[in-house]
Amino acid sequence: NPAPKAINNGRYWWARIFDWVSYLAATNTGWLNTSYITIFLRVNPTNVSSDKTIIGRYNNTYRFRISNWLLRLYINGANGTVSATSTFSIPTNQRTFIGATYDWTQIRLYKNMQYETYAAAYWAIRTDNVSSLVIGAFNSSSEKYVGAMDELFIYNRALTPWEMNIAYQSNLKKISNNEWLFTRVYTGLTQWTYNYEIAATDGSWWNTINRNITIGTATVPWAPTCT
Repeated sequence: NPAPKAINNGRYWWARIFDWVSYLAATNTGWLNTSYITIFLRVNPTNVSSDKTIIGRYNNTYRFRISNWLLRLYINGANGTVSATSTFSIPTNQRTFIGATYDWTQIRLYKNMQYETYAAAYWAIRTDNVSSLVIGAFNSSSEKYVGAMDELFIYNRALTPWEMNIAYQSNLKKISNNEWLFTRVYTGLTQWTYNYEIAATDGSWWNTINRNITIGTATVPWAPTCT
């Protein structure tokens, strides 16, 4: 299949542009055989007037798509199917954070800092007869996504609304050939001593020591570095 083009117009660096023919497929996706799932990314679609699959398993185990301006998550469970469709719409030609989570009992759909919760049947996602993970289409011939995708993440657990808010507000920016800047603004913190640690990987794992900062009395702010 023709691969989507990489272009330098992502939020901070590269993004992938999908057209009416391009998509990505990954065949070795056994690690995604999971009962829970989280998907989130930033999209900038140019057309959402019909079904446009963002990501899904080829045999319809699950599918996350934009359908006539609305978000939809479809789950093929062990005992039946369940789905949810948002009431909010996804704009075209505008970068938007979107996401979905499923934890057997609930589906949550996200647009920026807004989310909606839907009750779901207590069914595990099917893991039998699974096949390719497809990005930008339902399969090689249908529901092709049109536009840019950036910062795609998939988890084999359901992130909480608080964790999704962190994902939405976090910023990871490349500022030089070998330097990245990560920022995250927290608001509404209560008086407490909070522990934090920063980690990164480039093939090897690097992390700071566990540090703390106290809010409400004395503060101990400094910028941790990984070297």
